[in-house]
Amino acid sequence: MGVSRLTCARPNSLSRRLLISWLDTITRSWTLALERNLPAMTGVPLSPLLRVTGAAVGAILLSNALIALLSRALGISHSWGVLGSYAIYAAAGSYAARVSPHRQVLRAALVGAAVGLVDGFLRWAVSVAAGPGRPAASPSAAGWVSVAWFVITVAGGIAAVAAALSVHRSRHQASAL
Repeated sequence: MGVSRLTCARPNSLSRRLLISWLDTITRSWTLALERNLPAMTGVPLSPLLRVTGAAVGAILLSNALIALLSRALGISHSWGVLGSYAIYAAAGSYAARVSPHRQVLRAALVGAAVGLVDGFLRWAVSVAAGPGRPAASPSAAGWVSVAWFVITVAGGIAAVAAALSVHRSRHQASAL
């Protein structure tokens, strides 16, 4: 039922454009809030890697909330949200590699792991609050930690692979000139 509604939507429909515009606005405002408030609180200027991490964390939280609401409203499986998370990990890794002066893949993996840390611990909280992700039994503390560790590892790995591809592509383009 829910899948037919999703596949029948036109690719450039007004609702899709509004959703993308809304997500872009929220992500930009999250980054601007970090840029304005964090240096004032800490006295340290905001680094490009911290901007990438903040934007990716904001995008992860928004995508988790959005997929939870869509899952509940349309009856689609909540597990499809992991694809959006993977895309965010890859984008964060690729962008982190571009803004890093050296050790690009390592720094991108750390950015991905930081985003995965937030995703691993807060994804369930957002899902439980929105409705569709309620587990039958509450997992133990060891269960929570093992799930979070898995998410951190996967997120760091995806970000590192995306960074390696981005670095390789930029070096290949530079040598072609």
